Order: sequence, then structure tokens, then C-alpha cells
Amino acid sequence: MSEEFARLAELLERDGPYDSGEPFRDACHRRLVQALARGQAHGRLGPGDVVALVGHALRRESLLSPDFPVRFRVPSATGSNLWPSRPGWQAASFGVVEEGEHYTLTPRPWEPPWLQGHRGSALADALFVGERRRTYEEVPGDPFLRAVGLTHYRCDGQREAIRAILSVPDGSSVVVTLPTGAGKSLCAHLPALLMSQNRGISVMVVPTTALALDQERAAQAWVPHPTAYLGGQSGSDRERQEGMRTRIRDGTQRLLFSSPEGVLGSLRPALYDATRKGLLRLLVVDEAHMVEQWGDEFRSAFQEIAGLRRDLRRHIPAGAKPFITVMLTGTLTETALDTLETLFGEPGPFAVVSTAQLRPEPAYWAVRAEDSRAQASIIIDSLRHLPRPLILYLTERASAHEWGQRLVDEGYRRVDVVAGDTPNADRAAVIERWRNSETDIVVATSAFGLGVDHGDVRVVVHATVPESIDRFYQEVGRGGRDGAASSSFVVYTPEDVERANRMNRKKLIGIERGRERWTRMFEKRVAVDDDRFRVPIDVQPGWSAKDMEMDNDLNRAWNVRTLTLMSRARLLDLDAEPPPVFAVNENSARAQDAEAEARERYERSLNEHSRHRVVSLHDHGHTTADVWGRIVEPVRQTIAQADNRSHNFMLEVLRGSRCVGDVLADAYAISPREGGHARPAVPVARACGGCAYDRAIGRSPYAEPLPTAFPQWPTHEGIGEVVEELRGGAGGLAVFYEELNPKRLSRLLQWLVGQGIRIAVMPSETLEEVSRQLYQPGVDGRWVFTYPLDGFWFLLAPRLPTLIYLPPRHSLPGYLQRAIDEEGVRNTLRFLLAHRDTQDSERPPRLLRETMAGRTYTFEELSVRIGL
Repeated sequence: MSEEFARLAELLERDGPYDSGEPFRDACHRRLVQALARGQAHGRLGPGDVVALVGHALRRESLLSPDFPVRFRVPSATGSNLWPSRPGWQAASFGVVEEGEHYTLTPRPWEPPWLQGHRGSALADALFVGERRRTYEEVPGDPFLRAVGLTHYRCDGQREAIRAILSVPDGSSVVVTLPTGAGKSLCAHLPALLMSQNRGISVMVVPTTALALDQERAAQAWVPHPTAYLGGQSGSDRERQEGMRTRIRDGTQRLLFSSPEGVLGSLRPALYDATRKGLLRLLVVDEAHMVEQWGDEFRSAFQEIAGLRRDLRRHIPAGAKPFITVMLTGTLTETALDTLETLFGEPGPFAVVSTAQLRPEPAYWAVRAEDSRAQASIIIDSLRHLPRPLILYLTERASAHEWGQRLVDEGYRRVDVVAGDTPNADRAAVIERWRNSETDIVVATSAFGLGVDHGDVRVVVHATVPESIDRFYQEVGRGGRDGAASSSFVVYTPEDVERANRMNRKKLIGIERGRERWTRMFEKRVAVDDDRFRVPIDVQPGWSAKDMEMDNDLNRAWNVRTLTLMSRARLLDLDAEPPPVFAVNENSARAQDAEAEARERYERSLNEHSRHRVVSLHDHGHTTADVWGRIVEPVRQTIAQADNRSHNFMLEVLRGSRCVGDVLADAYAISPREGGHARPAVPVARACGGCAYDRAIGRSPYAEPLPTAFPQWPTHEGIGEVVEELRGGAGGLAVFYEELNPKRLSRLLQWLVGQGIRIAVMPSETLEEVSRQLYQPGVDGRWVFTYPLDGFWFLLAPRLPTLIYLPPRHSLPGYLQRAIDEEGVRNTLRFLLAHRDTQDSERPPRLLRETMAGRTYTFEELSVRIGL
């Protein structure tokens, strides 16, 4: 028995009070002690919670110390509403011996009859032990990582994604796919912070309030003011919103997290103002797969932001750099990628940086219950035995609230409910309790989860059937984010399967009805300029009684869906125009009346602006039945087929007829595309933490290595005039030194960075020490990627001006020597800094300075030329 567990057992033997400051290392021990201490004070602890938390600690120790009998003595339930009764412990598979005012607990095998021949240990043991499943490791970081207090990337996929975003040509669009736990958010946060060290704003469009709050918490260390733009009409809400809009306009906001509706609504005027000043750095769409999944149906704003992006680009001032568009996701289907490329691909370049690996952490379990009563019984039994924390997912809001109350009735108090109707303030409070280990179970709909990163969630339970593999996999992804084993546990009924079938059928408008709606909108068009039209979205589609009685908000929603469908079909482009500006007539006799009149005019203009959309057309036959049949209907069919395919994958997971890793790989692998809009394949590394199929054939959990994409952007050097003159049109430039002390080396490195060097290559033992001199905080655009000399190859690095530094007694590999003057890369600077006695590795003992092609200088000559 471990010393820490013995101390925990001694502490629990007492009947309180408990000290939450006890320094336990083990997370489950710490959670138990804190629950006992805080629960007594705040009333958020019930006997069901105690059973689960004690069970977690006791079963973990029994698995870690199998040769020693593990027992717990706990206070009995006599006169206490906190400690469970004897039947309560026994229901959780504990042997109970009563000894005066205490029970002695011994863990017994959990043998659920509903688990199809498996003991409960098969479901839970790896979770209690915390078996490590994640396969990738940290890699050394670039110098600029110090801007966020880091020295290493989480994996090479994160490194290449951040490098890609920082090296893309201005105005590019980049899709980044990274597995859960690989640090996807930093791929936006870090470039945004580096690009706004003086002034600037980067906008991250997020799908949920919970994710906005989570991102704000993560950014607090670097951005001291609020960054989550939330709704609300209270005085404090409005003050917060106005403060953020002011900082956007003056370029001091730096980072902003908002829903797409917020970006298209009250944030829009401030974003236009910032763009006109050249302050917009990044437009980031987080959880970008939602652009297709939610944008096609109930949140069209996800696709409408493409129109806003298009118009913002028109307002970039001359001489300013166009902002970069970044789309982040952990999962990406082929149709989702096609949608992103259609909406955000122009004018390009458009590229995908993918390190797509399936989650190795979760094991998959599915149990079919005959009815809802049997389903509830199975779930309640499992909650007595499974480790904490965990999430219980439902589909409908009412079901989530019902389950929340049911758990309270079962003796659980460390429970929270998050559904679509949960107010923002309550969501924030839930997330805070969740992070502080004050909540063990969150009962939730899909409104909780996206991007909410809580590392040690061990179990995700579904008391429903998700309608698609995408939703299922996203929700399963809440577990095991620390890289340790987790479990997906689906308990479903035949009614759940039927509900999922109904929900999977997206409410896509039919082509006849869609053409009818578009024709009515187009009849009311107003030309914005030669290529664009403003169309109303509140017109009725026809004159029938059902059309006249249609709720106006619903009617608008259907009209917008019509436009987004036409955009997907490339019949038109979603576009935008600046919102109205609030202006007071300074010639008015009375200032107070003038402001009131201006406010009234502004509100009318704003309302008029909101009831229109701007589009540009691609096909002159856009109102004809023939065009809708040839162009729009195939897109509708493609969307419907993709939805049906995703739903069928979900049913395959339930049936267990194939490995879940194979099912998910089929769902997310993307084939190459040939032709004028060629696109490389996006491979997916398979992984599975265990499923019905693998258990049947005796296969252990497995994970294939992470694939990594290395996009090659067009060269856009920005090399300083002095270096251009020094190299004289050659691809390579070499400088040989006789003696180079640290001070002179530092001054040269900083000069080179100022002249546009963006990649530094040197021996591994020199890299860490020298790289400290390659980051200049507070200077926008001065970041350098560092590579070890061994194994470096230009084809796997961005096409950027490169320094290769050779300390004394180091040689230059022949393939790098040849590449320095390679004909095909003459537009990319390769700067060699080497000792004068460095030998030519291919023609020893000749010296490199004698055989090197291109321009060569001594260090002294260079120093004189540049005034070093």
C-alpha cells in the first residue's frame, strides 16, 4: 500500500472536519478530500458522490497494489446525511463489515449483467489506473514560444501548424487539423499575439459561449482585459461590450472570441473600423467543421461570415497586409473541407496543414436497453462504479434537466446541467466549478463540450444516440484529454435510434421552394455596385395562406438558408457591406434633439441593414428551373448523402461489426483531388482504445504514428536591401569567420533577423543557447523558426530566408551545400555562416570557402559593409 493512500485512509477514518489543503499528489485523492471539506461547508456533497469518490481511490489503489489487501475504514451512516448507508456501499460492489461507528470497505468485482459477458473491470480498470494511451511527445520549440512562457511544442503537428500560419503569404487561408490534446488553440493564440505586439486585433469565431469563456481563461495570462464577447443587456454587460469594441478600434484588444452572430452583429462596425486602419491580423474560425454541420441548418451565420470576410478585404488600406484566415478543427470530413474551400478559398492560396490522428485514449462500449426504464437502471448502476469526473450527454434540453434531477434524487450533489437554455452566467459558473474539481458530473446537451478542455475526464456516457458520427466523436473527445485511458459508454433504446434517424435529416430546402424564395428576394434587389446586389431576407416566398402566416423570424431563417445553399452550389457568393454609421448633425440648434434624431435614424438604418444580405452572382440563369436542377440539386444530394453516410457510421459503432478505428478513419480520410483545383490527400492515422470488434478478436489498444503535412508556400521573402546587394542575385551567400565571440555573433544574428532571416539551422548542442538571441519581444514580424542541423532538409521547411550556422569543427552536409546554390530555389536566400577552416565534406581536405559557389565574404568584410 502506498504511503499517500495510507495517509488518505487515515484521514477518512475520522468523522471530519477535513482539511482541503492536504497536499495529495494523486488527483482522485485530492478530489475526494476537497469534496469532503467543501461539501460540508457548501452543501454540494451527497452520499452518492462519496460512494463514487471513495470507490475511485480504493479501486485505483487495489489495482496499483495487487499483492496487498486494500481496505478503507469510513464513518458509518449513523446520524449522518453525508456518509452512505450499508446498502449504498454494497450497491457499488463493496464488501462492508460494520465495526462500531465505522464500516470497513473491501472492493469486490463489478459484474453487471447488461455488459454482455464482460466484468465491469474490463470497462473501468484502465480508467482507474490512468493507463497512458497518447503516443506523441513534446518537441523543442522555436524562440518565440517564450512569448507565452513555453519552451516546447506539444507535438510536431502543432509546431508545423504554427509555422505554417506564421509563414503564409499575406491574405492566405489555412485549414489546420490537429488531434485532441495537441494544442490546437495555441495555433491561433500565439500567431495572434506575435502579430499584435504593437497593435492589432485577431478575431476567433467560436461556436459556443462555453468555448468563448474557456478561451478567455486561457488567454488571461497574456491579455489582461476581457476577450470573450458575450451577449447580455445588463449595465455591466454593455459596459464590457463597449470596452471591447473601443479596444478593437484602437488596436489594443489583440484577441477576441465571439460567436458568428456577434461578429455579424454588434461587433461588425468596430471590425470595419479596425480593418480600415490596417489592424485586422487574423480571422480564425475555431471548430471549423461546424461551418458545414451547423451552418447548413440552424446557424447560418457560420457560413455568412464568409461574406463579411469578402467585404472586409475590400476595406484594407493601401500598403497594409491583408489579414490571414485560419480554420481550426480536430476532425474534418471531405464535404466539410469542400465547404470551407468554397466559402473561404478565394483569392488564395488555400492549404491544409493536417496531423490527423484518431483518438487513442477512448475505449468504446455500447449497450442496447429495451426501454427507457432499463436504460436509466443501467446508467445509474454504471455511475456508482465509474471514476470521476464524467459527462452524461443527452440530445434534448428537457431530458438533460430531467436527468439532472434524477441524479440529485439518487444522492448526487456534485452535479451540474448545461443545455441550450442555460444562461451565460450559469454556464460560466459551471465551467469554473468543473475546472476547480467542484463538479463530478456534467449532464449536458451538445451545448457543452466544444473546446472545453478539462484534462482528466475519464468517461463520456451517452444516454441517447447521436445523429451523426461527427457529433458522437466530438462529444467522446471531451474524455481523456490528458492522454490517459478514457471510455465512451453509449446506453441506447430503439426509440433513441429512431430519434437519431429523424434528427439526421437536415432541414435542407427543396429546390422548387428554394427557387421560389430566391426569385422573390431577387425581384426586390438593389444594386450595390456593378457586381453585387442587396436582397431582402424578410420577403414572403409566395401568397398562399401558409406563406402569409409564417413567423417572420422563421421566414428569414429559411431565406438565409436558401442563400447559403446557393453559395454552396457556387450559384452566388455571399458578400457584405459596411453597417450604417452613427452621426449627429452638428448644425442642429439643440444638441440634445440632434443626438436623439441621429439615434432614431441610426436605429432605422441598422434595422434596414439587418433585413438585407449582399450577394454577387455567378450564373445569369439563377432563377430558372433548369439551373436549379443542374447546379443546386446535386449539391443538395451531396449534402444529404454525406449526412446519411455519417449517420450510418454511427450505427456501425453501435453494432460493433468493425473496429471503431476503421469506421472513424473512413469517416475522416480525404482523398486527393486532381485537375485545376488539385488538393493533396489528407491521411488519418488510425487508433482505437478498444471496441467490441477488437475485444472479440483479442486486439489490444493501438495507435498509428501521427502524419504531418508540410505545405510549401510561394516565396515572399521581404529580404532587406543590404542582403540583396550582398548576394548579388545568387541563391546563396556565405560568410567565413576566423574568430566569433558571443557578443559579435549576437549582433550579427539580430541584424540578420532584421534583414528578413526567418529560419535558423545549427547543430543541436548550439541551438538552445543561440536561439535565445533570435526572438525580439515587442517587435511585430520578427520571428524565426529553428532547426537542428542533423536531418534538416529544405523541402520539409517553409520557403523562407534561411541561415545555416556552423560553429568551429562542424561540417556542412553535402546535400545542404548543394541546395544553397540550387537553381530552382535562387529566389530563396540561403545564408551560410561558417569557420574559415571548414572543409568541403564532399571534397576533403579542400576548404569550403574555396569551393563554395555564389558570393562569399570574410566576417571582417561583412562587418565593414554593414557597419556591424
